[in-house]
Amino acid sequence: MQHRVRTGMITALIGVVVFATILSACGAPAATDPNNESDTTTVTRGSITSTVSGSGSISAASTVDLAFQTSGVVAQILVEAGDSVTEGQALAILDTRDLALQVASAQAALDSANARLAQVTQGNTRPADLTSAQAQLASAQAQLASAQERLAALRNPSPSAI
Repeated sequence: MQHRVRTGMITALIGVVVFATILSACGAPAATDPNNESDTTTVTRGSITSTVSGSGSISAASTVDLAFQTSGVVAQILVEAGDSVTEGQALAILDTRDLALQVASAQAALDSANARLAQVTQGNTRPADLTSAQAQLASAQAQLASAQERLAALRNPSPSAI
């Protein structure tokens, strides 16, 4: 019987120690340091703004290679970036002043070649001079026709060339 009493007392003692340990852990707060001050802030509702920056390269999702009938200085742009366009639609108008000057210059060269040929045919000339004047006239005619075609093509492009 003494053995039972001893076992009961040991069990009771262990129970008291465990109970005291639990009570001290959950009970009174730990001593605070008087120099440790807590900061408090009032919470408000608002938007959070965040800025992200980075570096890298940007490329278009799709690209299209365009071929043009002629080159030149753009005088007027007919569409804006992002506009939908249709096949055959004019996108820009080129400056035609340079080609107009080339036509005028070719016309002056033709007039000069005509005057030279008239002068050669009225006088006592060698056949070589006559042949040269005729060749100059043919060349001036070809240059004028070429300049006029380029100007007309620029002013009125064919739908197949657009």
